[in-house]
Amino acid sequence: MKIARKIAFVVATATLSVGLLGISAPAHADFSWGIGSARR
Repeated sequence: MKIARKIAFVVATATLSVGLLGISAPAHADFSWGIGSARR
């Protein structure tokens, strides 16, 4: 059961980190890419 708990913890941590990146990264990416594509 310890292995299962470790796997669940890793999956939960990865999901949280990816979720935070998914919330913060696209906003900056869309903003910068929008400016870059508008100038082209």
